[in-house]
Parts: sequence; C-alpha cells; structure tokens
Amino acid sequence: LLYGDEVEFHLVTFDPDTHTVRVPLNAYDVLAKLEKQTSESKERGQSYNDVSWHPEFGSWMIETTPSAPYGSRVSDLLQIEQNMRLRRARLYHALDTNVTAMSTVAFPLLGV
Repeated sequence: LLYGDEVEFHLVTFDPDTHTVRVPLNAYDVLAKLEKQTSESKERGQSYNDVSWHPEFGSWMIETTPSAPYGSRVSDLLQIEQNMRLRRARLYHALDTNVTAMSTVAFPLLGV
C-alpha cells in the first residue's frame, strides 16, 4: 500500500503602507527558485530530494508533495507531519519580504 499527500499554498503579499493583502502572480518565479535550491543541494551531495514542487491552478498557487510515496509502515506514517513542516519551511525561505504562503481552501478576497 502506497500513499502520499499534497499541500496547496496560496501566495499572498502584505502591504504595510496601505494595509492590503493581494495575491502576487509570481508562483512560477518562486517555483524556479525552489527547483534551483533543490538542484544545487543535490550537486553538493545533500539529501534534498524528499520534496517535489508543482504549479497549481492559479499563478499565485504552489502545490507540494513528498517526492516519493509513503509506505505501509508506522515509521512512514510518522514522517508525514515532519515532511509537511519541511516543505512549508523551504517555501517560506524562498519567499520575498512581505510575502507569505497560506494553506487555505481559497484566498478570501479573490475576485473582490
């Protein structure tokens, strides 16, 4: 039995001057940065292959999954939360100032 998970993130920009929140349309730039970090780490011999990044529906969205499915052991089950935390941390590290990633169903102000 093999299984996995996926977490979808909405990128949002906070403007402290106008007190507004908007979706930046730069997910492809962030994905390129994440993929570059992954390939550079692999070249240095570091294990960085436990995460996979994907574009999602909107150009403000990023999907992340484990690079390989989990197995049927208890130890695999215990890796899920740790892997989700790792993916979130790597994504946050790749974002610009005043940008964050929300894992919500939909961006609350989309279409307003």
